[in-house]
Amino acid sequence: MFDFLKKRKKVILDTNILLLPGQIGVDVFTEIDKAIHDSYEFCVLEGTLTELENIKEGKTRLNKKSDKFNAKLGIIMDKQKDLKILKQSLKLVDDAIVELSNADVYVATQDRALQKRVEEKGAKLLLLHQQKYFVVK
Repeated sequence: MFDFLKKRKKVILDTNILLLPGQIGVDVFTEIDKAIHDSYEFCVLEGTLTELENIKEGKTRLNKKSDKFNAKLGIIMDKQKDLKILKQSLKLVDDAIVELSNADVYVATQDRALQKRVEEKGAKLLLLHQQKYFVVK
């Protein structure tokens, strides 16, 4: 009835999620939208954008031409979708995601170790199934 009074949940996208559209052609934004039935906003951490830039520039272990293209595509999607950029107090992106995790947060990541840490903090996970769609865990 008063949906506008509900607090918007955060959907934090890990770096590996922003690489997926180029890697396997899945529209992560549309598929996540289908999976979530709450009011939410898409978010990324400052460090996520730095990681994408580093991949694009070839400054990481991901140095294939396709990795650079996928990172560039992730950066473009960030700008097109006008994702909310979250400040982080911790240096490592994964640690910052865990720090922000709570019951009002969804975290989309392919990293199993991060998934476990986030789940322990009470956040919901968005998991990619069959390389096609997301489900909430």
